Amino acid sequence: MQRWQQQLVKTTGGLVALALVGTIAGSTTAQPVPKVVNKNHTLDYGTYLGGVGHDEARGVDFTTDNSVVACGNFKNLQTRGAKTATLTGIATTASGKILKMSADGAKVLNELTLGDRIDDCQMLRDPSGSNNPYRDRLVVGGTFGVAVIDPAKMRLEWSAVLPGPVGNGKSEGGQTRVSINRQGLVAAVRNNTVTLLDNKGVVKQTLPIDRTFVTDVAIDPVRPQLYVVGFSNRKNVNDKNNPVQVPFMYALDTAKLNFQWRTWDYDANLLTAPATDTTKARNDMADSRLYRVVVGGDGKIAVLGENAGGNTVFRWNGKDFVTQTQIKYDAYSDTYNSKSPHMLYFAKVDAMTGVVIAGQDAVPRLPEPKPGQTGLANAIRGKDGSIAVDRQGNLLIGGIAAYGTPERDENKFNGESVATYQGDDMVFLHISADLKQRLRWTPLGRGTGGGGDLNAVAVKDDRVALFGSATFGTLMTTEKTPAPNPFDPLKTDNARDAYLGVLSQIN
Repeated sequence: MQRWQQQLVKTTGGLVALALVGTIAGSTTAQPVPKVVNKNHTLDYGTYLGGVGHDEARGVDFTTDNSVVACGNFKNLQTRGAKTATLTGIATTASGKILKMSADGAKVLNELTLGDRIDDCQMLRDPSGSNNPYRDRLVVGGTFGVAVIDPAKMRLEWSAVLPGPVGNGKSEGGQTRVSINRQGLVAAVRNNTVTLLDNKGVVKQTLPIDRTFVTDVAIDPVRPQLYVVGFSNRKNVNDKNNPVQVPFMYALDTAKLNFQWRTWDYDANLLTAPATDTTKARNDMADSRLYRVVVGGDGKIAVLGENAGGNTVFRWNGKDFVTQTQIKYDAYSDTYNSKSPHMLYFAKVDAMTGVVIAGQDAVPRLPEPKPGQTGLANAIRGKDGSIAVDRQGNLLIGGIAAYGTPERDENKFNGESVATYQGDDMVFLHISADLKQRLRWTPLGRGTGGGGDLNAVAVKDDRVALFGSATFGTLMTTEKTPAPNPFDPLKTDNARDAYLGVLSQIN
């Protein structure tokens, strides 16, 4: 991903980020309010995981006893005394590994090698009762296919091979994405094909999806259906045959993988409309993509994607071009004054109908060109990011951002201020359930600066796990952890360090 350092504001004191103050639209008071509510963050622990070489974060979650399980790919993993195990037929040097941390983050307890590459993992934490035999089961997807792990014992429950090529590991349809429900059913997506497996790993149904990129899947923990998202490259013949990327979301039943509803997935030729006597001309040709889907603790579906301009289909409810759903309350939740960088989009969707309940953009901004003017919208990406939803319905989002997050300099971790912007911020967003308040928006850079992509976010009660891939510099860590300092501080030869941070007191 490119750096945007040339867009920074430079002063004699170095690089600075502006802290802007405004009012929320529709507020009954004229008093300035903070753009970000919580800027003091309690970091229970922060550590690097991996070794010298290229490491990738892929998934993270909490077990019932508050241990953290992290899934990723590690070239020269150092775990210092952890119990190690490797699946039969897999080389111990294979990169795809699951790591289990102690509850205090002081050490890695277990290391389990699954295969050449892990793309995704998800934990089933069933709040309905401890008698569920699939509670705390971890489903993992990668080049090996699908595996279900008991993380309490770090033991394989079952594994299954998926047909077809393993993909290139990239977010545009090149990964094996997985999800598990309370009955132990597993849904997987690979090569634009949905596969449903029973609780023993036997394939029940498969369904090819005729779209360019199928990027993620989530099986509903309660309802007998699952959800797939992605986007397609299409052309609009009514607009000089211009290309456009159109997002889609489908609900399928868990019996025969029959379609229950479809959202977005518009015919590209309908994205433009000329003016009539009663309507204005319409243009919805901004490229729009979906990358992640989850079923939240509030029972609603949450999606994460990107759009490349304000004239996006994400403005609407996913069913028509009339019903607006975007919630905007300041310059950082609105895409105006934009030259079409990729900007983050997230939304909540009704599980029974597929109607978008509410959506929002996250938009970093460059400095004001003149006093009183709004700075140009900047890039923030979610294609390798993550979205989670707590029991109250609050959204927790990870990604990578260019310069311009609001009130950046006011963010502190355990009293230590975040670093000034140096490029490619690893960022964490925390959004209220109704999308009307930005609870947190913080980078994780420390000292002279650091960044990368926040690939995975998980929430359990009042704790949040952040698992990302650091591309440069230093991130927020704590002492008495496996590796408080980067393995590859200079990040030469495209090296990355996996980074794990656990926050408490998130509300």
